[in-house]
Amino acid sequence: MGLLKQREDLRGYQRYFAEKIIRLPGVLLAVKMSLGKTGAVLYATRTLLDLGEVNRVLVVGPKRVAALTWPEELNDWDFTRPISRAVITGAGPQRLKQLHKSIKDGVEITTINRENIPWLVETLGAKWPYDMLIYDESSRMKSGKKRTALRRKSEFGALCSIRKYLKKVVEMSGTPSPNGVIDLWGQIYLLDGGERLGTKRTEFYSRWFEPDHSGYKLLPRPGAQEQIMSRVKDVMFSLRAKDYLSLPPVISSKVEVVLPSKVMKEYNLFKRELVSEKYDVEAVSRGVLVNKLLQFSNGSMYRFDDDGDRQVVHVHDEKLAALDSILRECDDENVLVAYSYAFDKKMIKKKFPHAVIFNDDPKAYEKWNKGKIKLLLAHPANIGHGLNMQFGGHRLVWYGMPWSLELYEQMNARLPRPGQPSANVFIQHIISAGTYDVEQYNRLNTKGVTQEEINRAVEIHLRKVDKKSLRR
Repeated sequence: MGLLKQREDLRGYQRYFAEKIIRLPGVLLAVKMSLGKTGAVLYATRTLLDLGEVNRVLVVGPKRVAALTWPEELNDWDFTRPISRAVITGAGPQRLKQLHKSIKDGVEITTINRENIPWLVETLGAKWPYDMLIYDESSRMKSGKKRTALRRKSEFGALCSIRKYLKKVVEMSGTPSPNGVIDLWGQIYLLDGGERLGTKRTEFYSRWFEPDHSGYKLLPRPGAQEQIMSRVKDVMFSLRAKDYLSLPPVISSKVEVVLPSKVMKEYNLFKRELVSEKYDVEAVSRGVLVNKLLQFSNGSMYRFDDDGDRQVVHVHDEKLAALDSILRECDDENVLVAYSYAFDKKMIKKKFPHAVIFNDDPKAYEKWNKGKIKLLLAHPANIGHGLNMQFGGHRLVWYGMPWSLELYEQMNARLPRPGQPSANVFIQHIISAGTYDVEQYNRLNTKGVTQEEINRAVEIHLRKVDKKSLRR
């Protein structure tokens, strides 16, 4: 996937980040995707290991990132290839065996998927051997909850319990605060133990936020964002890709499909009544309605039978026809398709048997980057964070609109990355005209929008639906 990268290949800002990591006990790199965060962190890590300031490094990330991206990056740089490493992402006895062997061998860098952190902390206890933590995609800790709903220690709580053993903590995220500054408390707390934003999440909320009109959501008080950012600016660093890196331009477009009049009539009836007698589907609440409308737009909906079993009811094939047209136009080019629902995946696979489902093929990542997959189907939650997908193609198609702004931005950053051989990256969105697809697309592509603003837009949409119902 390219020649071995040298120290000299590091960009100026990557060296700047590395210097911050070497000098400070805790750093949050809030840097957009594709700017080379990993290279900067590895350079700093190599330096710290050489200086003897740290001895063993634990890297935490999404499973595929821990198992694939980090080992790949370690092999890409001349200064990290000699570093001993281990991957602990197995299950049960295999994972425990991997752990004990890595400790016995004195492995310098160990990568692990984030779901296994509570297990790791419980297994090692006071014999914790790692003195540096690198957390890839730290927005995972935005809730700042130390316990799960079942009162078990959460991933965040587990990391807090071993913070005293760590000399260095490095957090990385392209989207550290998808809901705004309210997402920062947990991430900053792990860096400084509460020095900047307080030691308790509830106090952080009460100091800088207030309930909205519904009483269920918190909004920043006037001036809160500026105050919070001023307190964290010495440990949180950010850059914009367009300012510091030349990436292939992204050409984004909509492919609108027109649903048959009978289907649109049923869509509007369902939106108004929350019940579709024709398809025997009910949205049990206004909060569920938007998700059902997005399902309808894609071509199917979920319903539950009398036994509580989930079934799929077919509505239309318009998006399948649009995808077929796109693939014909792409001719011999490789295409990555992002889907939202399991029924999307099944319908596309049935229509295009040659399609490869990312999660069903353990070698899909490698095959894609070698150009051996013509049509790859992936859910953004499985592929959206950290994976380098730029070597296998330059076309991404959104089969439907996702709910999460974070996953949308992360997924869109998989192809326009350093090393992309194409002059352009094309991102196409299949949109059902006249449906909630249109509103969601517009929201996701509004500059500077946050997930919280998208949530509020949904509330406004639902209130409009209620008003229409009252006028009937």
